Amino acid sequence: MHARCSQLTLLMLCCSSSAAWGQITPIGPFTGSVFENFNVSNFLPSYQQYQIFGGQGLVQNIHPSGALKYEFSSTRGGDTVLPRSFPTFGGQIGISQWTFTQPVSHFGAYWENNSRFDHGVATFYDVNNQLLGSLAMNIPKSAQTWTWNGWSFGNTPVSRMVIEGNDTEFFSGFIWYEDAMANFAASVPEPTTWMLLGISGLGAAVCAWRHYHRKLAIQDSLIE
Repeated sequence: MHARCSQLTLLMLCCSSSAAWGQITPIGPFTGSVFENFNVSNFLPSYQQYQIFGGQGLVQNIHPSGALKYEFSSTRGGDTVLPRSFPTFGGQIGISQWTFTQPVSHFGAYWENNSRFDHGVATFYDVNNQLLGSLAMNIPKSAQTWTWNGWSFGNTPVSRMVIEGNDTEFFSGFIWYEDAMANFAASVPEPTTWMLLGISGLGAAVCAWRHYHRKLAIQDSLIE
């Protein structure tokens, strides 16, 4: 009986974990606790990394031939990108990695694209560097305006995300960003603390209930 109960508890834990953790939901613009408009005083031709959110976030280039940029404007293929918050905006020629000193429960920004191809991909990781999922980003190259993309991360806040465009043959494209905002997640126990204990307790209760009713069935059979 104990082995079957342990299997039941494990099954309940796995099912509950998959339902409760790793939920990523697109959301509209919100007012975050931190804000970044990508204005810079020390203007350089390119960067490999820069801080955002007053040092609470870091954007890094992870493409071997790519770079990060601050720009006053960018024109490519007749598509001109201008700041949403003057005088400059941020962006990437390549693939960017965003990490946060404290995991975020919400993140969003305005995005622009003057690559050869539409849109992009955002990939999200939790504090243990476990993949939470990847979502397509709506960044049409023909729109020639800033487009909002933002997400809520449910019960599993995000510690790291990777942003890349769809022009894989040309540094993964030219993707730009403005007016980013985020909310940091409240400090919550990991699943191994409160969730494991809670599910284990529930599993034990189910096993006790089954054991009790089995005893009743045996007693009834003896009486008969």
